[in-house]
Amino acid sequence: MNVSDIIQIVLASLTLIGVIVALITTSWSIRAQNKQSLFEKRLEIFILCKTFYNLVEGNMKYLDLKTEECGYPIDLNLEFSWITNTDYFEGAPRIINDIYNEDYRYRFLQKLEDLGFIAEKCTLLFKGNNGITLQRFILAYRDTLRSIYGYQIVLDKMRNDPIEKMAKEALASGMTKAQTKTAKELCKNYGEPEFRKDLLDKLSALKKAANVIKKDDSLNKIKEQLTL
Repeated sequence: MNVSDIIQIVLASLTLIGVIVALITTSWSIRAQNKQSLFEKRLEIFILCKTFYNLVEGNMKYLDLKTEECGYPIDLNLEFSWITNTDYFEGAPRIINDIYNEDYRYRFLQKLEDLGFIAEKCTLLFKGNNGITLQRFILAYRDTLRSIYGYQIVLDKMRNDPIEKMAKEALASGMTKAQTKTAKELCKNYGEPEFRKDLLDKLSALKKAANVIKKDDSLNKIKEQLTL
């Protein structure tokens, strides 16, 4: 073996070593990027879940309604605004006072749909039962907001019933002595009791989901998974 052969072997070895080092470096870089990406995704979902939880927990006493205590109507306008008082919903809280505003409605419904994706990410990004606990809370939160909005639409239709308005005006002007419908009759006509029951069921489910997070200390346990 002459000097030229030795030099070629050395050069080939150095090239091979360089390739191996490059592959290892690339692998480390990709792994670091993946860890950073996972951290950012986990952090985003964690902050959102914590924000929603704090809003619900902070207003729980106002949402703790029991069926036997609730007659018509259930006015949750303020409570709805309080539990959606976050940048995530942008102008959505105002929809409760302007339920037919198409711009508010579109943004609100889009955010409700996004909550479903957030709930799914909770189980994909976080290990163990805590991810499932957060998922159930987010879904209960979404369903409650949707139910409050739907119930408000029913109440608005009842309060602005065109036939009832005409009857009241005719009665006030003396054109007729026929009595207008009672609140109970209007409720029945619009299916208000069923909507109310659904709303109370959703509020109860939300309360239970929030209590599980509190009892299991789920948010702090999830926080431990955020480390890089």
